[in-house]
Amino acid sequence: MDNYIQTLNADLARMKELMRSLLPTPSSFEDLLSLYILYKEYNHTDSIIDYAKAVINSGEGIDQLLADATELNRQVTDCCQLYRNNQQAFDAIDSLSLFKAHIKPFQDAEQAEIDIATPLWKEYQHLSNRLDYLDNDSDEFKQMDAQCDAVKAEYDIHHARVNELHRICDEEIRRCSGAMSFTLEDLSILFFYMQRISQTIIDTITKPQGE
Repeated sequence: MDNYIQTLNADLARMKELMRSLLPTPSSFEDLLSLYILYKEYNHTDSIIDYAKAVINSGEGIDQLLADATELNRQVTDCCQLYRNNQQAFDAIDSLSLFKAHIKPFQDAEQAEIDIATPLWKEYQHLSNRLDYLDNDSDEFKQMDAQCDAVKAEYDIHHARVNELHRICDEEIRRCSGAMSFTLEDLSILFFYMQRISQTIIDTITKPQGE
């Protein structure tokens, strides 16, 4: 059985690093997003309880569980203190503005290709319309037909890039969407519950039965 609490403790250390990276003001939406992903992974605290029960019921690894729960309690206490000490700064984080700055390069890349593809499409349509009025056997038609094909081929390249960049941008928006409503207060509540659970595990192991 994998040691769930040890993994959690390692990720809590990472959470503390990410929280500190948001101070005094966050410079990157990616840090907030990484924190949200970890929050979402551990938001269902029943997994901690289920793991502890499984270890206790097995009768093996109790000492290690106590050490892990003690470390968990220390980690979440530190996280809670970090939040309380910087609550005003954390509560002032503007997730929407950070997201807009994060997604702008994706949108700009797509728009740059659109700006290339759009005039190519107009040129292709213009040439195609002119071809309709020319004699198919004339030299002018043959020359313009070749030019029309070349413009269409170049347009197809940039149009494909537009579609790919639009897909990438949409995927990034979906990846980030949950973090836009995420707050550090949500995380502090999770820390509070983890603190209570870890203390319960410690008490269960250390207190004599029947007490």
